[in-house]
Amino acid sequence: MEVRNIKTGDDLDLIARVYTDSFRNTYRDYLMPEVIEDGFESIDDLRDFFILIDDNGEIIGVSSVSENEITHLYLRLDSVDRGYGNMLLKAMVHELIERGYDEIVLWDLKENERASAFYRKNGFELTLETRPFIYGKAGLLEGLYKLEVTDK
Repeated sequence: MEVRNIKTGDDLDLIARVYTDSFRNTYRDYLMPEVIEDGFESIDDLRDFFILIDDNGEIIGVSSVSENEITHLYLRLDSVDRGYGNMLLKAMVHELIERGYDEIVLWDLKENERASAFYRKNGFELTLETRPFIYGKAGLLEGLYKLEVTDK
């Protein structure tokens, strides 16, 4: 297994498909119809996008960061519940610690109980801070999760 930056020459269409399929599957009950039709946004800075590659060279996960925030973390649908999410999340936390951050944050839909349990299991705490879920139906909120880094 390897987690690394996306590089020039990587199959961006496949990376986009992993992202888009997982995003749609995770949030399908909450998304506005036009969002379901849209695909992956552009990849502007390759330093901030990462892929998880299995031992056969297959891309099974994609993640991105911005400053001290983990902005995306998605797995190929057939790779869920196999420990890959933990591996990718830990790699993103390590990356942000290496960049000098001592607090790591992420946002997720408050109704996403599965993700909430996953993040809490990995040391993140759900705060009281919320914001509107911009891709979703009216009234949906994202909650802010924080991880305080104590050992650098």
